[in-house]
Amino acid sequence: MNDNELHDLIRQTQPKLDFQPSFQREIWARIAVAENQSWPAQWRRLSESLFRWIAQPAPALAAVTTMLILGVGLGRMITPDNSHAAMRTAYLTSINPASAAHASHAP
Repeated sequence: MNDNELHDLIRQTQPKLDFQPSFQREIWARIAVAENQSWPAQWRRLSESLFRWIAQPAPALAAVTTMLILGVGLGRMITPDNSHAAMRTAYLTSINPASAAHASHAP
């Protein structure tokens, strides 16, 4: 028996499935409901609504202002020393490394 005869035999012996007309529609509806309840779908809907909300002028301005305030606050917290003398010495040292040697010998 060659391949063509085998394929013909398989095609003849396959039963004809008789489904109701609404079967595929119901299956696809179940799949759609399951996809809508999944975490990625819920996350996508949440992020889309957040981006739509923040695209409006007032929330966008509030978000930028909040980020600036947080950035300045975190920057001030991280800065180790805010004394003007230490900052001046660090600046002078970065410009002229020899000034650090002179500053350490001063009384």
